[in-house]
Amino acid sequence: MVFIFSVFGDDFIPRIQSYNTSMHFDYIINCYTNVISYDNFMTNTKILTINNKIFHNFMRMLTTYEDNALAECFLYDTFDNFKKWDGYGLQQKLSKYDEYWMIILNKCIACYKLIKN
Repeated sequence: MVFIFSVFGDDFIPRIQSYNTSMHFDYIINCYTNVISYDNFMTNTKILTINNKIFHNFMRMLTTYEDNALAECFLYDTFDNFKKWDGYGLQQKLSKYDEYWMIILNKCIACYKLIKN
């Protein structure tokens, strides 16, 4: 787990810009649990090696959501209202005005994809 989150940035290497561990923690963990085997992990601490096949599959899984994650990071870093909405999460009831943030988010992601292409 330490290796995974050091890939997303720490004091020694630059972070992957498309993912924010505070927003995408669950997705990162789900990707990791889907690629590891029962008795096979991404790193071997005894001989200090990385299982390249598992690491490659992990990165491949992350790329499937990368466009949306990048757009979410941009919105989170740029707009204070997005931070407010993100603080609610899906566990709390949103007010009638805050419900529109999900619609706005999806439209922003679609617009970002159009501009990118």
